Amino acid sequence: MGATGVMWAGGRGVSRGYIGLDEKTAERYKPDPFANDG
Repeated sequence: MGATGVMWAGGRGVSRGYIGLDEKTAERYKPDPFANDG
């Protein structure tokens, strides 16, 4: 397709961050603006 974009993944099998690496988690993981728990 040759399109550039952003991919969002969520669900039970997706982690909430890196264990023990809070700075890297904050850099790579962003809150879901569509989730009730943000």
